[in-house]
Amino acid sequence: MSAPVLQIIIGSTRPGRIGPALAAWFAEKAREHGDFEVEVLDLADFGLPLFDEPHHPMQRRYTQPHTKAWSAAVDRGDAVVFVHPEYNHSVNGALKNAIDFLHGEWAHKPVSFVSYGGASGGLRAVQALKPVVSALRMYPTVAAVALAGPHRQIEDGTFVGTADQDRAAAILTAERVALNFLQRLCGIATLTAQFVAAVEGTSARILDTRKTTPGWRRLEKYAVRCGGGRNHRFGLFDQVLIKDNHLAALQKEKPNAIAAAVTKARQKYPALTVEVEADAEIQVTQAVEAGADIILLDNMSLEQLRAAVLAIGGRAKTEASGGVTLATVRAIAETGVNFISVGALTHS
Repeated sequence: MSAPVLQIIIGSTRPGRIGPALAAWFAEKAREHGDFEVEVLDLADFGLPLFDEPHHPMQRRYTQPHTKAWSAAVDRGDAVVFVHPEYNHSVNGALKNAIDFLHGEWAHKPVSFVSYGGASGGLRAVQALKPVVSALRMYPTVAAVALAGPHRQIEDGTFVGTADQDRAAAILTAERVALNFLQRLCGIATLTAQFVAAVEGTSARILDTRKTTPGWRRLEKYAVRCGGGRNHRFGLFDQVLIKDNHLAALQKEKPNAIAAAVTKARQKYPALTVEVEADAEIQVTQAVEAGADIILLDNMSLEQLRAAVLAIGGRAKTEASGGVTLATVRAIAETGVNFISVGALTHS
């Protein structure tokens, strides 16, 4: 697994700023840590105006070249450190505007702060930023590096940190980031254990999905196993899952799209398990007749699940999926399905 990408974002754009010198200092400390691929992004290089997209960032329907470039850059990162000043006891406008340009690109990433300013070292800006990044589903660390009056430590354009500041940077890149990883993974294991406990005494087993945090899949799937769950496929390479879009492409095939899809999958990937997604009784019947190994019963009611399990009669494994919660999982398990997949284990 490749090293996670730690992005250090310079959150100031004004002339005469010292942000680049502070970012270079912190990037050096992060590279010394050795477990990251470090990338420095300078907001000034992107030339972002005040937000000028016609659509909400959640839709990612970007029209402006500067937005597309900013989105692609942030999307590469696995964790973020904002290097930013404090203006008027709060976050500066350039950084807040840049954050607001995007939405999903920020989600599920650890984030921390190297702030700078007067006596407070920019901590008031950090406190203003934390609810913003939390609302975007980022994970702010407890620790931050606060630099009070750092302009006095600039020598020939280079920031020279004190021993205490260097240690703070090391803690931020090592212990605190590791702790943030551990917190998320422990949360996944704990939630998985709650789902497993909820179906205890039935034949159902709890599965995860491929809806994992970018760059974290192996870690998050390991956490699911630690919680007593089982792993669904890791990617598109280790199991065939025939979904509605595949069936739409084969709708003219005989005797039916599901039979054609299963046949093609068997021919091309004879060693892989073949699973078919079904959301109607006729599809369940067709999947059984086609010889699917697993039938995914998607968004079915309890009555539909019971009927499907009875109709399949053990000729294929069954998996229930769609909107599963701790409040509903027991009743789903009692319908007799073999597996229940819960995307919320890793993507919530």
